[in-house]
Amino acid sequence: MNTLKRAVGRRSLGQIAIPSLLVFPSLFLIIVLLIQVNRLSREKIRQQFSIDSASTIEAEQYTDLLNRMAYINGIFPQRIFQDAYGAAWGYFYALGMFPGTQQGVSPDAKNWGIQYGPGRASQNTRDPAVNMGYLVMAPPSNVLPTADDISQVSVDYISVYRWLGKVASAQKAVFERMTAAEHPLARKALWVNLTQAEDSGCPSGSPTDCYEETTSPYPYLTIRHHYIQGYIAACHCPNRGICPVHFGGDTYSGNVHGAFTYTGPALFQLQTIPSSEQKRLSQGWDVKHSWVPPRNAYDVDFSQVMAEQPYVRSHVSVEGGEIWPNPMPRYRTKLNP
Repeated sequence: MNTLKRAVGRRSLGQIAIPSLLVFPSLFLIIVLLIQVNRLSREKIRQQFSIDSASTIEAEQYTDLLNRMAYINGIFPQRIFQDAYGAAWGYFYALGMFPGTQQGVSPDAKNWGIQYGPGRASQNTRDPAVNMGYLVMAPPSNVLPTADDISQVSVDYISVYRWLGKVASAQKAVFERMTAAEHPLARKALWVNLTQAEDSGCPSGSPTDCYEETTSPYPYLTIRHHYIQGYIAACHCPNRGICPVHFGGDTYSGNVHGAFTYTGPALFQLQTIPSSEQKRLSQGWDVKHSWVPPRNAYDVDFSQVMAEQPYVRSHVSVEGGEIWPNPMPRYRTKLNP
């Protein structure tokens, strides 16, 4: 009996050993396959992270510019002229000398309602005239301001808008340098994140020579500076019809029998971009980056067996605020992978 049991046991072991010869190699191959799939997945994640990072960094330049435009066009002149003119602010606002709002400005409000007063309401559009002509500072009336009054208003008004114009020019120059035609910031972000990859997609090793496919979709912005050629101010003048306005050491004068006309250099008023370009920014754009999958441990070139070269993409947009009218500095960058 014992001899029979030992014989049966040996036959049972033999039956297990044969399937084992098939199972263990299969398990080994599965493990190897998982390792190789993980390698491809890790590289794809690296590529996706890189394109998301580069897209966000570049789109933030657009977001920052639009928010700065909104400040220049709206809340800055609103607060500056309220402090400068005090009780007379409402009178000059009604003439359309500067944008503002007669309601309180609350940080939680959805719309501050900042725009030109009735005297220049025609410019309260998304695409105002670049050359706004001459601004009527003080229309003829029974009670005209004196030459001294006009002089003081001129000094305040011109000083503020010359400063705003310099700020607008500076932020335009910074934006154009940061984005430029080749979008160096986005290229640099990709290069930094992919420089350690097995195939960085940048054979020359210089970010300025690579990633043309990735940077080409970014939109070009037409940054417009709107200005007035001068202003017309009727006033009481005691010196034979000549009403001088002194500013910066210069004297600008005109004939009071018609009206006083400021004929100095063009004076900045607003900074905008065309409404069609604003619409494109809110709709967003696709950013694509093609990449080469790494070879596996058996030196298999996956790019040869794939129907097309793999790529990663991001969809970015700039939305949430307004430049003009009713400027609101609430633009944000939105990323959709």
